[in-house]
Amino acid sequence: MRYVEPLLRIAVLAGFLGGCAGTAGLSRDQAESAYDIDRPLPKVNISTEARIEYTRALQALKRKQYKQAEARLRALTRKYPQLSGPYANLGILYRRTNRTDKALEAFEKALALNPRRAETYNHLGILYRNMGEFQKARRAYQAALKLAPDYAYAHLNLGILYDLYLFDGEKALKQYERYQQLTRSRNKNVSNWIIDLKRRVKSGEALARK
Repeated sequence: MRYVEPLLRIAVLAGFLGGCAGTAGLSRDQAESAYDIDRPLPKVNISTEARIEYTRALQALKRKQYKQAEARLRALTRKYPQLSGPYANLGILYRRTNRTDKALEAFEKALALNPRRAETYNHLGILYRNMGEFQKARRAYQAALKLAPDYAYAHLNLGILYDLYLFDGEKALKQYERYQQLTRSRNKNVSNWIIDLKRRVKSGEALARK
C-alpha cells in the first residue's frame, strides 16, 4: 500500500515506520490516524550499526511495544543527533500514547533538522487536528503537499479536515478525489464518502438557490 511522503534529504536510515491499520468500516475521523505509515526511503549513506538500531526501534513501534521503542529511539537521538527520523518517530509514539506536548516537541525538532520531510508535516497535522488546532492542521497538511504534491495520504487527511472540522464540502471533495486518483485503489470507504459528500454539496447548492 503506497503511503505518502517524499524523500528524506539527509541520512536518516530507513523508512519512518511500516504497516497500516486496517481501515474497513472506519469513520472518517478514525481513518485519519489509521493511515499512519510511510513509504520506504531510498538507500542512504549511514553505518550498518545505525541502520540496524533504527530498524529495531521501528519494529518495536510497529508492534506497539512503546516502552522498548521509546528507549531505542531516545538512544538514537543521543547517538545520532543530526538525524530527524528518530525524533519524528518519537513524535508518532508520543502522539499514539497521548503525550501531546512531547509529540509536538519531537515533531518540531525533526522539522528543525530536516524541513523537507513531508511525512513529518503530515503527522504534525494529525497531532494538531487531535488538539483541536484545525487551522494549524490545515497548514501542516498543505506544507506536506507543497513538498510532495502527489502525497496521497496528505490529500486524504486534508480532505477529512475540510469535511469534518472546517465544513468546506467542495474542498473536501477535491481532496478525496485526488487521493483516489493517486492511489488507484478506489478505497471503498473513500468512495462512499465521495458519494455522500456530493449529495451534501448538491443539496446545499439547491437550498442556496431557493
